[in-house]
Amino acid sequence: MDIYDVLSEAKRDLDSHCYHDCLDALKRVPQVLEDLRRAGTPASDLYGFWGWYYQYGIAALAALNDPRLVFLAREVVDRFGVDVDRDLLYCQDYIVLRYELRNAHATLARAALEAHDVKTAVAEIEACFKIKSGDGEYEDPFLASYETKARVYLEACKSNPKKFQRRHHAALHLLEKKSAADPYRVPIADQEVERALADPAYLEFKSRDPIEKLRHGPQNEPWSAALARYQSMRKKLKVSADYEGVQHLLVLAKEDEPTLAEVERQAGVQIPAALRECYAQYGAFCVRDPASWGSLKLYASTQFGPKPFVQGVVGAIEYVWGGRPEFEASFSADEIRQLNDQYFCFGHYFHDDNAYSHLVFDRAGRFDRLYYHQDDWDSAYERFKDLLSESDFALTFDALISACIDDIIERLIELKQEQEQDA
Repeated sequence: MDIYDVLSEAKRDLDSHCYHDCLDALKRVPQVLEDLRRAGTPASDLYGFWGWYYQYGIAALAALNDPRLVFLAREVVDRFGVDVDRDLLYCQDYIVLRYELRNAHATLARAALEAHDVKTAVAEIEACFKIKSGDGEYEDPFLASYETKARVYLEACKSNPKKFQRRHHAALHLLEKKSAADPYRVPIADQEVERALADPAYLEFKSRDPIEKLRHGPQNEPWSAALARYQSMRKKLKVSADYEGVQHLLVLAKEDEPTLAEVERQAGVQIPAALRECYAQYGAFCVRDPASWGSLKLYASTQFGPKPFVQGVVGAIEYVWGGRPEFEASFSADEIRQLNDQYFCFGHYFHDDNAYSHLVFDRAGRFDRLYYHQDDWDSAYERFKDLLSESDFALTFDALISACIDDIIERLIELKQEQEQDA
């Protein structure tokens, strides 16, 4: 009997939601693997097959809410939690086995909580998080376990706050950050955990975190303070140049009065006072390498943008993208002229290769970001169509830059997490 055939049959049944049939197919796997071992196959060569066996079995039992799930999880831990060669465990061939070991420990932690055995729950969740990422794992391997960890330490804190309160708050904080970054894969479904996120003691703990203090700018933060906040966060995170790049904050030469006046003449608009002051007294700037995702540019007379460096929004967007035929296909020449005459672009935030947020002000001197994704013209079209009727811009220059720095800091935090994960 071929092991590949048996596992393929179980996988087909699992994918078809035929969970009992899947479990029936899996009953043959242990004997097949034992026969292979007796025939001389090295035990390490069978780890991958065991990984698939446990993955399909745990998934089927979980879908059925079958109490045998706990017993299968215990079998995974007993078989592979101690005796497996740790160097082999972290090689690329055993990604599934590592995943199921983590899954088994988390399952046992939840079962221990149901049995009011907090000590065992803590031991199991800590064992889960000791199985670090190995070769071939390019995403966070603990996405499915952060909420369980938070719940375990919540219960542990109830019984021994002196010992577990800090770990409880740290687990909540980590869960909150992971859920904010990826709410689909890290949802917060446990109501007691959700209530704990609003606990005054936790909020006080979070307020002391130096990263949290810098993560979002305060209300009415000046643009210069936002740049300083970025610099402080960069120094605290210490993201490697391999991840962040080598350029952090590049400030260009100040724009003199004749240059600014000529730009205003060509664009046919008066540059808002706050932006004009930035150009004249500080200079245009680029935050992070301009080719990096999560970077910010203010255009200048010397580089970084169209000429003039402040111009109608459609013209500037076409310059950045190298042409955007969607505008001419969707708007009349008069409508494009109206957009260029009412809204003026002076920089952009580079999300990724498919998307920019263009920094724009209107004739009333109000600011906003216009998001443009090259594969989502429908959304952009609706936004520009609305702007033909009236401007809904409501930001100051300070608020605009502060919001962009918030986004850049989130990108830095992601890069730091990637660095730690790879390490």
